[in-house]
Amino acid sequence: MGRMVSFNVTSTAKGIQTQLQAKEHQYYLDEPSHVGGQNSGPTPLHALLGALAGCESITAFAAAKSMNLHVEEVSIHVIGELNPDGMKGNKEVKTYYEKVEIHVQLSSSESIEDIHALKHKVEERCPVYNLFKAAGVKMISKWELKGNTT
Repeated sequence: MGRMVSFNVTSTAKGIQTQLQAKEHQYYLDEPSHVGGQNSGPTPLHALLGALAGCESITAFAAAKSMNLHVEEVSIHVIGELNPDGMKGNKEVKTYYEKVEIHVQLSSSESIEDIHALKHKVEERCPVYNLFKAAGVKMISKWELKGNTT
């Protein structure tokens, strides 16, 4: 096994609103006002989907570079589905996403075959994607390039 690297985040919560510090970056996770939050940031569940989209984008550019592929832009839309009854105490229902769909649109002059290979590398290397997958979340990934779907 290779060397391990640590990542650290600290948080302070006042009510539902949570202020987080990651390296030099400060941000908030919160809930909408109708559930007692201040709506000062995304919910933790939205932040998870955002982390997935960001990680997929970063991994796509890194993998493309290692494969000598040119990618101009990556746009990602992520949809997560869960049953909220688990968060309300129903022990028979998972408290996390059961299905996540990732829709990726790439601007690139590369072939559809190269984009398919890139998709495979991203799914292999993206830590957040693999965290969801290891939790048993059904992952559906659709990549599009100039009207083609892989």
